[in-house]
Amino acid sequence: MTGLELSPGAGGGRYPGLDVMALSPHWDAATTAVVAARMGPPPAIRFFTVAEVATASALCDRLLDQDEEVRVPVVESNRCEAGGEPD
Repeated sequence: MTGLELSPGAGGGRYPGLDVMALSPHWDAATTAVVAARMGPPPAIRFFTVAEVATASALCDRLLDQDEEVRVPVVESNRCEAGGEPD
């Protein structure tokens, strides 16, 4: 699954010129860490195989009636560690 890189027509331009990280001085350390981590590219898949991600993503899209772009990324590769145990 790729990140949610939205074009302006798909909602990516909702707040033109907004620099989210410029607001970080007003946040606590935990919030800053979470937002900063989400600003970068998605992490590599650590638990599922590529085929399993494709299957789980297709199943979740069907269950959630996500037939059009932009889809909510349900299968997030950062949810499980290499040993298969949830974070």
